[in-house]
Amino acid sequence: MDKRLLKNINGFDRFWLWLALHLPRKVVFFAALRVVGERVNDDGFVEVHEAVLPRVRHWFEEAWHTRFLRWSSQNLSDGKKPLWRHGRGWLWLNGRCVFSMEWQPGSRYFCTLHLDWGGGDTDRDLSVTVGFPLIGFYHFSLDGFLPEWAVDGKWVDSSYRPGTKFKMAIPRKIGVSVHDGNIWFSLWEYPMAWSSKQPWWWQFSFNPADFVLGRAKYQEMNLFSEAAVLELPEGQYPVMVKVFECTWKRPRWPWARRMVRAEVDCGEDGVPSHAGKGENSWDLEDDLTYRMTCPESTVEGAVKRLRDSIMRDRKQYGSPADLLA
Repeated sequence: MDKRLLKNINGFDRFWLWLALHLPRKVVFFAALRVVGERVNDDGFVEVHEAVLPRVRHWFEEAWHTRFLRWSSQNLSDGKKPLWRHGRGWLWLNGRCVFSMEWQPGSRYFCTLHLDWGGGDTDRDLSVTVGFPLIGFYHFSLDGFLPEWAVDGKWVDSSYRPGTKFKMAIPRKIGVSVHDGNIWFSLWEYPMAWSSKQPWWWQFSFNPADFVLGRAKYQEMNLFSEAAVLELPEGQYPVMVKVFECTWKRPRWPWARRMVRAEVDCGEDGVPSHAGKGENSWDLEDDLTYRMTCPESTVEGAVKRLRDSIMRDRKQYGSPADLLA
């Protein structure tokens, strides 16, 4: 591996480069690190080399050299509950994941029973998902179980090797779910996207209440509007609060469902909410709040709900940069 190439890659990219390497290249990569690691110290390389990569190497060597068959797991409740309450695990055979599962017993999960054909990390996984109220939610997957010819897909042009094609796997879902008052059928669903051109029977739903009582008709009736002031630590912001009543009425049901709501409008400039989460390339900038609707019947209550929401987000993500300058 060229030393100049390593010097031109920052530490963060080196870490992801390491994850993408196969065993023989990992050995070569570590040899190169030992040669140039102490010479490159202006971009965080030494920190990555001395802290992160040795750990990854330790995990890799332990899994590859000392364990032919092993089981690993993760607590999905961040340690707040025991592992058996909500977690997932993987069964590794000769360094390759062959079986994975997720469990959450006793959860108030909606009814679901699905078979996932294809997809997953290998594009050839066979998975079963089961969920019932009180019994819980369970997901089982045989990773790489299906032969390539058994997986639905289409041949597309390769952008990396012009003039060649590769088979892009198309995962399918077969099963039924019951939630939100509907029965959802998946007979040949493509879970990654939807198109109006696909056959309707691939995925459709049935609402028993709509079938028997008719689909509910929604109406709004404005009660009043009033100007108010939103007080935040950095100052005051003028807002407009509209209180209105919502009604849902079914044609063949004598009683309507009613709810009083409030809409808080912060104007065209909005209100500084919180710092960008930084999870994606499009949400790095500070976030603004322009409008919020909540179940509230008073102006004071609606403004308080908006303030509590903004302060809760600031506590989690940090205050906007403009307010910290």
